[in-house]
Amino acid sequence: MSEPRVDRMVLLDQLVVGLANCGMAVVLVRALGMTNFGAFGLIWLFALLAVCLQQALISQPMQAIGAQADRERRAHYFGATLWLQALLTVTCVLAAAGGYRFVLDTWEIPAMGGTFWPVVAAVAAKQVHAFVRGALFARGRPGLALCTDLVAYPCLLAALVALWRAGRLDVALAFTAIAVCSGVAALQGMLMLRGRSTTRAALARAMAHHWRMARWLAPMRVGQFIASSAFVIAVGAQVGLQAVGAIMATLAVVGLANPLLPVLEIVLPARAARLCAQEGMMELVVRIAEVGARVFAAGAVVVLALVAFARPVLGLLFGTIPPQMVAALGVLATLALLELAVSLLQTVLGALEGPRPLLVAYVGTCLVAILLAMPVVGATGFLGAVVGMVALQAALATVLVMALGRLWEQERHGARGGIGDDPEGPARLAA
Repeated sequence: MSEPRVDRMVLLDQLVVGLANCGMAVVLVRALGMTNFGAFGLIWLFALLAVCLQQALISQPMQAIGAQADRERRAHYFGATLWLQALLTVTCVLAAAGGYRFVLDTWEIPAMGGTFWPVVAAVAAKQVHAFVRGALFARGRPGLALCTDLVAYPCLLAALVALWRAGRLDVALAFTAIAVCSGVAALQGMLMLRGRSTTRAALARAMAHHWRMARWLAPMRVGQFIASSAFVIAVGAQVGLQAVGAIMATLAVVGLANPLLPVLEIVLPARAARLCAQEGMMELVVRIAEVGARVFAAGAVVVLALVAFARPVLGLLFGTIPPQMVAALGVLATLALLELAVSLLQTVLGALEGPRPLLVAYVGTCLVAILLAMPVVGATGFLGAVVGMVALQAALATVLVMALGRLWEQERHGARGGIGDDPEGPARLAA
């Protein structure tokens, strides 16, 4: 399949996912109310963390390693990833079960009643679906990945609407629907995968190769996850579940401002590494800047529209809304553009230097979020949390710009070594 064809399929896939996610937030807010939706959002972090780990440990390395493996080893390598995924799924399910049981025993929240097994099943199903989806992308089959996403997202949205109309939708049934639809999508994807057999030698090689990348990627992704979630958790602890629901619902709308971000994260890293190796840093930065300018322009139009029509848009989607949601949308709309900037910057830095500078930046941001989230939210409340989320992303973008500026100066003065001097090899492909 040609690269433009792949790009179009990836774009279509991400548009389906983004629109369905926004639709699910609308249905859940209207069915559950903002407070119970806030409880759903906090629980949902368990599934998001599991998917975050899955991508760092399995899917992102698989994108790089699978593309480089020769034909003879390729089938055995992909078969080995099935065993790695099985081990990771069992580990994450046990950890999620233990962690969520602790949460249920510690905090008595009525909306969480009866959610233990649905949440554990949703964690397992989402992670396996993320694996088969990543495997299909890695094998150059985005059309098949789209087929699984149609089951996991639009079909889930239809199920939630049906439960809502029947007057039966609650938090437990929402997670049950997620587990069922993601599980069916995962099974569908498994049946589409070929080359499920492997050897002990291939499994040992896969474990070694994945570890060399995951030792950098996992701390980066976990740090990124904690940094993006710390203020939401702080809001739940100090302001209340309704405020959490307001933030999560607003973020679902904000996601529409930049539907191309997931596409860029799938398509750009490997191509950036190839372009850097073939053409050099100058050409890489110019090409990424051209892509960024076009996507920024499109995103900025949507952001301005959201800010200008915040109240009618939120009222149309969610009905009666807390007053602070209007201000939150105006602030968080800029988050989409900042996330785009960070994604483009980390693509360039990953291609040039490998994951080391990104790891330092993300771990530093994570520590700042952990230290400041509770005090900031305690002192300033809901809007302070929203501003803190944007400020944290802006600080991360600034750090990455400074790192890129340093590399640019070294390149201009001939102080940098060659691209091939990076001992991490293909790790930059997944960064």
